[in-house]
Amino acid sequence: MTLTKVKRQELIIAAFFFCTAVALGAFGAHGLKAHLSEKAMAAYQTGVHYQFYHAIAMFITSFIGSAYNIEIQRPWRLFLIGITFFSGFCYMYAILGIPKFAMFIPIGGVCFIIGWILLILKLFKSETK
Repeated sequence: MTLTKVKRQELIIAAFFFCTAVALGAFGAHGLKAHLSEKAMAAYQTGVHYQFYHAIAMFITSFIGSAYNIEIQRPWRLFLIGITFFSGFCYMYAILGIPKFAMFIPIGGVCFIIGWILLILKLFKSETK
């Protein structure tokens, strides 16, 4: 299996999100823990966890697209947008303590859900061909 330019870019971006999840997790555990409340630290860690989960999803989705020869850009992009909104606003809410940032977190969650639903539908449709 050869990787197209698009698949390579998808994998590079997914790997970037893995890398930053590790860095942000370590930063939270070693640099922020003493400075954040328990509630803020929990929000921060939730952002790190969901970034990891969906970086994995992005990585695997790229390979699913190749293996089943299906277009997976929409679910993949929704995972990307989901990480940006969900995890990004978890980080900002935790670090800056601005409650209004928490209002944007559900946008990311909805993107994750829609991404998973689209991936399921793509896989169902690929079986019927």
